[in-house]
Amino acid sequence: MDAKLFLIVFICIAALGLVLGIAIGFNLSEGQRCVGDLVIAPGDEDADHYMFLDLAKSPETLAEKERVMLNIKMIRTRK
Repeated sequence: MDAKLFLIVFICIAALGLVLGIAIGFNLSEGQRCVGDLVIAPGDEDADHYMFLDLAKSPETLAEKERVMLNIKMIRTRK
C-alpha cells in the first residue's frame, strides 16, 4: 500500500514540475520573440496619448512576417 501511495505522489509531483517548467519556458520565450516596444506617452491636456514605435529589428525583416509581438511601455509624467 505504501508503494502505491509513493508512486501516486511521485507522479503528481513530476506532473506539477513538468507543467511549471513549460510555463516558465513559455514566458521566457515570449520575451525573446518581441521585435520592439510600443511606447505610449501622455498627451497635452486636450490631446490624446502619443504612441511611438521603437523597433529592435529592421522593418525589412518584419515585412515577411504576418504577426509580430511588441512590448507596451507606458511613460508617466512627472508631478
